[in-house]
Amino acid sequence: MNALDERSLGWLRYLHRKATTADNWDRGSRPHPHWDETSGEPMTSWHRFDLIDSSYAVALMCDATPAWREVYSTILDELVARHTSWWSASDWMTQFGHDPDRASYPDRYRPLIPAQHWGAYNVPGWTGTGLDCQRDQALQRAARPHCR
Repeated sequence: MNALDERSLGWLRYLHRKATTADNWDRGSRPHPHWDETSGEPMTSWHRFDLIDSSYAVALMCDATPAWREVYSTILDELVARHTSWWSASDWMTQFGHDPDRASYPDRYRPLIPAQHWGAYNVPGWTGTGLDCQRDQALQRAARPHCR
């Protein structure tokens, strides 16, 4: 017999409530506060990662209780609707070029950045829309021919 235990049922109720709570992910609005945008800083602290991570549990639960596909479809439809909105790509829409704060990153970012580049290197997770990384690397190599 396929079934979900009490913990999984609680998670399913939470995901359903979270996915069906009315909110607005358009620019100029804000997602509901229950959508996580802080965990996994600096790389995965964006709303879309909460959307993606929420979908994994739905897939596992659907495999255990396929007869509940209407509930699962509702949750996934709501996740997809949000995933195609402004807030799920807000970093790509707002982080242009190099991070202007990269010289003042908190010390907890030090393990993520090569020591010799501290203060002049974008932290992983900074999208840097519009950067021409190949051009930047070629310019760096040209400026330091001994590093080739």
